Amino acid sequence: IIPDEGVDYTKEYDELAYPRNSYDECVEYITGELLKAAGQLPLQRSVQEVLRPTRGAALALRAKILLYAASPLFNGKAPEVVSSALVNKDGKRLLPETYDESKWAKAAAAAKDVMDLNIYGIHVAYFNSNAGDIAYPATIVPPHDDEFSDQSWPNGWKNIDPFQSYREMFDGSIIVSQNEELIFTRGKNQSRESVDIMVVHQLPRNGAGGYGSQGMTQKQCDAYYMNDGTNCPGMNDMYKEFDGYKGRYDSRPRAEGYVKTEELANYPELGPLGTGVSKQYVQREPRFYASVGYNGSTWHLLNALNDNNHAEEKNIQVFYYRGGNNGYANSSYWLRTGIGIKKYVHPNDISYTQKNSYDVERIEHKADPAIRYAEILLIYAEALNELTGSYEI
Repeated sequence: IIPDEGVDYTKEYDELAYPRNSYDECVEYITGELLKAAGQLPLQRSVQEVLRPTRGAALALRAKILLYAASPLFNGKAPEVVSSALVNKDGKRLLPETYDESKWAKAAAAAKDVMDLNIYGIHVAYFNSNAGDIAYPATIVPPHDDEFSDQSWPNGWKNIDPFQSYREMFDGSIIVSQNEELIFTRGKNQSRESVDIMVVHQLPRNGAGGYGSQGMTQKQCDAYYMNDGTNCPGMNDMYKEFDGYKGRYDSRPRAEGYVKTEELANYPELGPLGTGVSKQYVQREPRFYASVGYNGSTWHLLNALNDNNHAEEKNIQVFYYRGGNNGYANSSYWLRTGIGIKKYVHPNDISYTQKNSYDVERIEHKADPAIRYAEILLIYAEALNELTGSYEI
């Protein structure tokens, strides 16, 4: 930590070589500065200043830092090989060596500070019984739950659409100034560094005009639950012999086979173009279908054009098989993992990189949700769950 009064750059290097502070000292300094900033920042911003930090942004970042500080790696439970390596020249260890449960209480209290501002909420899209275009299906009701199925939001999901609620959070359907879940968001300050450009890399090469080269790992794909909240069969099974995975894998065999046309009615989450999809990808939670461009998934491309310059189609099924149009075919533009990413992709989005290397004209503008209110609620819940006693913060 550099002194508040700054440093004299004319001094010799040895005089400027301040020793590293411990992790806890850095946490205390940063969270203290954020608390001071929160006292000076406005509670809300105008539409013209919506990307600038607010009191809630400072308090939310403080909660995130305190959560990390409470987690095992930074709270006395780091592996010895890590802890012993992070030391100063004088032998001072930079990571704490003893566990302190009160750190969880500090994280919970910091999250509660954000909640008590009473200006944020969870974005929801409401139940839709009428299917329109394939891109906007009727609400798929989750498996019955005695506690949540028959109650309306926020006590249950009876009157909301879980899939659409999550998809809209990221795909540009809601402008930043009207999204009550966004606490802090980053805008665009470089022409080739926006979320819109990222979407160009996510869109399939053939049919959607993107680069089709940004994929997710099998581990990331498996992290999404089934639609009843249970683990995906086979989740992390390949890591079960590794340290840190005890109780964090599912040894059940993965689903086998592929969806046949006559079976589509059993899997409404796939839509009408689900034939040929691996049964590993059926009956998953709503976030999965809003985020994962699995092999055989449907890309909507509603801004597609069919004129003298374009011969594009809407609602296409995309496969990534070797030698196929979007598979490995002696080109740079293919998914190394075979699993694409749909998160941030709006149903309208389509590109034409053959014309312009970063064509975003038909991509809905979207912002990066750096800190969401949902994350604050999860911080609060996780921190409380770790406590075994009471603390006064």
